[in-house]
Amino acid sequence: NIKMSANNGFVDSMVKYIQILGESNPKDENEILKYVKLAADNDHLVSMLYYGQCLENGDGVEMNKKDAASYYKKAADRGNAKAQNRYGKMLFNGEGISVDKKERIKYFKMAADNGIETAMKNIAMIFYHGIGIECNKKEAAKYFKMHAKTSNDYESTFNYGLMCLKGEGVPENHIKAAKYFKLAADNGNAETMLIYATMLDKGEGIQVNIDESKKYLLMAKENGYEDAKEALSLIKNKQLFEKYCHHFK
Repeated sequence: NIKMSANNGFVDSMVKYIQILGESNPKDENEILKYVKLAADNDHLVSMLYYGQCLENGDGVEMNKKDAASYYKKAADRGNAKAQNRYGKMLFNGEGISVDKKERIKYFKMAADNGIETAMKNIAMIFYHGIGIECNKKEAAKYFKMHAKTSNDYESTFNYGLMCLKGEGVPENHIKAAKYFKLAADNGNAETMLIYATMLDKGEGIQVNIDESKKYLLMAKENGYEDAKEALSLIKNKQLFEKYCHHFK
């Protein structure tokens, strides 16, 4: 009997019984949560995460952020990446536990290194702006690049391109900057469309291509970027780079 085996402390049986309950119709949510908690208390990682989410959101149980943080931490310390990220957020916001600048960085880094995309962006911003810690542009660049590659997020792609352009945290490299600006532009960032058009106009890190420059300026205009209207007239007079060269300083 699977239920009996679960009640006798066999974690695999707990998980199997939870699956059986989840497939039943109608579902007994209270019974499911009872065995999720039992599995969590017996160090089943997914159950720790799930029960922590229930406690954090008051989903089927009384909301208790302190206990949620405790379950997240247990799962995080055993290598669950999603729990690492959630525990990092609770440390960041002081939800159920005290704000801890050092620990939140530790758990965000763990989550990022284990593939959680939002953690990559969070830790990149923390390092770049020095939020609660000393500014570290090298680490910021590392995680912006990581997030750009895994998610195609235009903000991280733009930020990494800008760091390559200015030599912040990475060696200055206008060819690489142009590559990442194009990616950000193609993912819908209007400001980057303008910057990339400027690079195409000047041949900054990329071969001069006036037709492509106009194409990206039109894209920026269509995306509501006001500067693109003036930029379209400037490109004809070879003044585009001079007008927007502040991006390259």
